[in-house]
Amino acid sequence: MDTIANQAADWFMSLKTDPHRQGEFAAWLRASPRHVEEFLLVTAAWRTLDGVTLDKVLERGADLPPSADIVALPVEQSHPSRHLRARPRRWWMASAAAAMVCAGAGILTWAYSTGWLGGEHYTTSIGEIRSFELQDRSVVHLNTHSEMAVRYSAQAREVELREGEALFKVARDLSRPFRVRTDQVTIQALGTEFNVYRQAQGTVVSVIEGRVRVSRRDNGETVEIGAGERIDVLPSRLSTPVEMSDPAQVISWRNRRLLFKNDALAKVTAEFNRYNRALRLRVEGDTAGRTQLTGIFDAGDPESLLLFLSDVPELAIERRDGEAVIRSR
Repeated sequence: MDTIANQAADWFMSLKTDPHRQGEFAAWLRASPRHVEEFLLVTAAWRTLDGVTLDKVLERGADLPPSADIVALPVEQSHPSRHLRARPRRWWMASAAAAMVCAGAGILTWAYSTGWLGGEHYTTSIGEIRSFELQDRSVVHLNTHSEMAVRYSAQAREVELREGEALFKVARDLSRPFRVRTDQVTIQALGTEFNVYRQAQGTVVSVIEGRVRVSRRDNGETVEIGAGERIDVLPSRLSTPVEMSDPAQVISWRNRRLLFKNDALAKVTAEFNRYNRALRLRVEGDTAGRTQLTGIFDAGDPESLLLFLSDVPELAIERRDGEAVIRSR
């Protein structure tokens, strides 16, 4: 049975080998106070048992009275989800209490640094789109495979977009600026609705309503853009703001629709891959990748794109295990 104690132990081992799962771990912790309690117990017991074998535990606890109460303690250092059921005597309880303090301090430090404690933390998995109303009644739509942390104070409203894409509709509050940060840029809302897409090569900021102030975090370069405009945050500079031909295209993802207008097939397939695990799309060759496409598709239905492309005589589609390869004939 997948008990909370076993889940906590599995998370403990997972975070030691895969720190990139911190977003999922934070969501699991926030789901229940029991999750926090069990994780602290696992961490404390692990640290206390470091270097302690089952033989040593039995040796120290051989004189326990038969009426001893029951608590969960890890048995083997190699797999903390296996548990020995016996309450230690006072020498053990003192050690466990000390270890609990250390473990709790470590978790609290991590929680504050990631925005889980003292703020709000939101994630979406591949294919998932979620909407949230924040404390100040601002509304955020979080796109697929995205992560953000929110911290509010008496002076400011701060959002860190750590991965992916989000659409912000900001509630007006002149006394507390609303700022969105990525690794490259800070966007300050001036009473507005805007979209931020954090990509591997940079950040794209698109304004739907109102205005925003975009500032590079490395050199302070600042540009203001208004409704219907977009700016690209390049590795070394801010691009010149451009007018969007169709702002609705930028936020069509909110309704799980992908809208393309003369977009290169390489970009189209990359967008589909953001929303889908089961079938990955891959374009081979520059000629095929530059093929332009216009259409509206369901973000979760890559088969609809392949059906559309099957009528393009210049393209061939080859299916492999979990993958569709598109190339020129």
